[in-house]
Amino acid sequence: MKISKNKMELLQTGVFVVLAVACLVFAGCKKKAAPQERPPANVEVFESITQSIPVVISCFGKMISDEDVTIMPQVSGMLMDVGFEDGDVVKKGQMLYKIDDRIHKAQLEQAKAQLMADKASLELSKTTLARNEELYKDNLISKEDYDKLKNNVSSLEAAVQLDLASIDSAETYLDYCTITSPIDGLTSSSPIDPGNIVTPSSVLVNIQKVDILKVKFNVSEKYFERIKTAMDAAKLKLLFSVKDSPSIVSVAVLTFIDNKIEPGTGTILLKGTVQNQNAIFWPGQFVNIYLIVDIDKDATLVPMIAVRYGQDGPYVFVINDKNEVELRLVELGTSLADIVAINSGVKPGEKVVTSGQLMLYPNAKVKISKTMSKQDFAPDMDQQTKENFAKVLEQLGIQKDAINTFLNSGHVEQ
Repeated sequence: MKISKNKMELLQTGVFVVLAVACLVFAGCKKKAAPQERPPANVEVFESITQSIPVVISCFGKMISDEDVTIMPQVSGMLMDVGFEDGDVVKKGQMLYKIDDRIHKAQLEQAKAQLMADKASLELSKTTLARNEELYKDNLISKEDYDKLKNNVSSLEAAVQLDLASIDSAETYLDYCTITSPIDGLTSSSPIDPGNIVTPSSVLVNIQKVDILKVKFNVSEKYFERIKTAMDAAKLKLLFSVKDSPSIVSVAVLTFIDNKIEPGTGTILLKGTVQNQNAIFWPGQFVNIYLIVDIDKDATLVPMIAVRYGQDGPYVFVINDKNEVELRLVELGTSLADIVAINSGVKPGEKVVTSGQLMLYPNAKVKISKTMSKQDFAPDMDQQTKENFAKVLEQLGIQKDAINTFLNSGHVEQ
């Protein structure tokens, strides 16, 4: 039987279709290959430690003089003499400037002479009144003449009082010609030399007390209650370092809290007193302020970089004994620059991930590439700065492990 060409082509096509369907069915019946297991993620970890951490409020401050006086003349005249050199330390009562006083001396002598003349006239007037008093009683002079004599005495008595006031005024202006220092202090440069005319608007010199200084600074109102509580409980410690020279460290005693919070800034002004007998600090100097208001003892500490934030709040990744990841929600406590206390969620000695968190999820396998110590997070601080801070903190009665936390936190401005 002869098969036509068209039928042959249809038969071949049908065979191909059947074979294709059979291949697909066979392939579908084969067992699927298991997905390839994800390799462990490389992470760096830190073993949480138990250590005290100070509660520190930091800000910038400025040194100011406890007594700051600008000397200006109270009379006009030629400057005759200057009693100090620029930058001298002067004592209270020391002569600073001498202004030409000849006019004021003449005015004083004039007032004294007028007093003598009016006193003489008063004596004569009183004598005349007494002599005419008997005549008035005998009706030998009129009442009008008698009243004139009494009035003359009263006028001369007033003139004497006016002369005395003129003398006081002249003596005061004469005293103004000699300008003395009102305080013990350090002088600035004097811009006016002898021979120049000075007036009450002339600024002659500034004197500032430098052996006792004030450090003034502003803190946010949110810290006010904590500062006040620490101050009342005698727990407040105030130390500071010179900006750009952190190795220069000292302490101050908080002596002033302003009576209001500034509405525009939401801050409150505070001042501390600094003993500066060695003249280490200078008025106008900027400093870094560290207010220690409390110490959280035996806190569980981890690096701040271990803490992540999600919809449910802060969390950390903890590595268990099987090298698997656990996501732990945590309650944060006191933080200090690069270190934070964990109030709940992490136990001392547990390993928290500090690097590689992006590749992690609960129960993920990890490979610890590095276990970091607290020295790895310690700031690059020169030894002199560290020793000076440690010495000052010890003087303030701060316990040793809290000092170590403070110095290794990166909180000290470099």
